Amino acid sequence: MVEAAVAMLRAEGWDVTVEYSYNHFGERGSLDVVGWHATRMALLIVEVKVRVLDVQDLHAGVDRKARVVPALLAAQRGWRARTVGRLVVVRDTPANRAVVARHAQTFAASLPQRAREAARWLRDPVGQLTALWFVRPATDRRSTKRGGHVGSVRRSGMRGSRPGAPSGRAHGDAADEPSALVTGPPAPWRPRTVPSNDGPS
Repeated sequence: MVEAAVAMLRAEGWDVTVEYSYNHFGERGSLDVVGWHATRMALLIVEVKVRVLDVQDLHAGVDRKARVVPALLAAQRGWRARTVGRLVVVRDTPANRAVVARHAQTFAASLPQRAREAARWLRDPVGQLTALWFVRPATDRRSTKRGGHVGSVRRSGMRGSRPGAPSGRAHGDAADEPSALVTGPPAPWRPRTVPSNDGPS
């Protein structure tokens, strides 16, 4: 998830800092990603969430970091921002979307902008940004593709099963296991019975 956020920023020419930690008069914490756009003198506070669990804590944390971090970076690095953006990057899952839907009014008030506005602002950071962006990492897409491939292999294994064999998941999984191809020691050798030529043909 952090990699996805970093890639989005760097693609638009931002300087990126990952895992920025601070301790300012007892207020301590860390930022997943900080972006700096030197041409526009814009600072971006990025919070990355794999799972949205505590909505109140999420909003309070973003507000606190947006209040404390700009002054610290101005003193430490000379990043004197004319504008400060806030971006919460959330993993795109049904569970996270359900949480946001249940708290739709809260998110509409504190993070009203979405992916389209965020992408436009990243290209030219003028004005304010307070956005929520659902992101599906490349690893999720690869997992989906691998899952589909495994499913097709399982089905092809089941097509070759004997008549009357169960067609449920257990049978398909067993067919995919390499160990299922060898079930024990080889059968003992037995002499073959050769038919006699004295009988009728």
